[in-house]
Amino acid sequence: PAPVRAASPPEPPPEPEDQDDEPEDDFDDEDEDEVEAPVAAPSPSRRRGGGPRKRVSGSSSRRRTAPASKSLAAGARLSGVRQRRSPLATFFIIFAVVGVVVWGGLALFGPGGLEVDPTFSEGQTAHSEGRYDEALAALLKVTPDNVNYERARELIAAIEDERAANTRMADVAYFEQRSLAGYDPGDSFYPSYVRYMLKRAQEFLDSYPDHARADEMRALMDRHAGLVSLDDPPNDTDVEVELSFRLPSRQFRTCWVIVDEYEASGAGQEESARELRATITAAVREYWADVESTLREEALVPGQEDWRRVAGKTLGFLEQVEGIPGVDSEARALHDRALQQLGG
Repeated sequence: PAPVRAASPPEPPPEPEDQDDEPEDDFDDEDEDEVEAPVAAPSPSRRRGGGPRKRVSGSSSRRRTAPASKSLAAGARLSGVRQRRSPLATFFIIFAVVGVVVWGGLALFGPGGLEVDPTFSEGQTAHSEGRYDEALAALLKVTPDNVNYERARELIAAIEDERAANTRMADVAYFEQRSLAGYDPGDSFYPSYVRYMLKRAQEFLDSYPDHARADEMRALMDRHAGLVSLDDPPNDTDVEVELSFRLPSRQFRTCWVIVDEYEASGAGQEESARELRATITAAVREYWADVESTLREEALVPGQEDWRRVAGKTLGFLEQVEGIPGVDSEARALHDRALQQLGG
């Protein structure tokens, strides 16, 4: 009988064959130099039960270097698989993008969009630089259909308020530097002039306590505090001087309140108060005569009536004389007629 041969040691499992199609050029040049000949494919008998497969010089080096390149390729293929989306998902993404583009175009180029935004920006810039006239001219062009319309109206109100504050500040400073300087401190009217100036300064501080130049007003009041005190009630001369400054600027309601306060400050002043009110009433009637004459010449021409202008001018007059009895009947009647013509 043939001798029994010892069983051959089990062959280790074959190493996995490379599955990618990448060329060998991906490996280092050093590995390419070591490979002198292609590795012969193992025979079927060797694979079925033979001993371990031989390795060719350079194969181990290739296997050490190759995984980095191959893993990148495999990662790229996996990434491509993950990035594939279903047609339905792609459709919704495209639909959303198109919707955003269309909506943005309408917002920018539709009514009140980009075509008027530069006007608002121009007004903002002019306002920040203190060019109030240019700012108002630009902001008044912003139409109600613009997205910035409300902001424009708020900025217009702020500009008008700032202009009013600066005007009042300038008036008081001018009065001290020019008007008061021209009066003789020994004149009996001089304290009344100072009192009027201090009242204007106090009115400014009451209206704009946080204004950037409020400290200037306080300093002005301190300079003249020793001559006049606003805590003392006004006398006849004080009221006459104040009205002489306020009536030309058509501060009719303020003048009427001044006389009321004067009359209430002490007994025996009823007659003086009556005369002062007559002076105010005469100034109001003269002003209304000018307003009515202008309207009849420019806005009430038969067949060419400008009722909107009539309504605006009469409303302005009524606001100036509010609280003054017996001076607004004609203006109110004309204002009501203008509103009827305008459909209001």
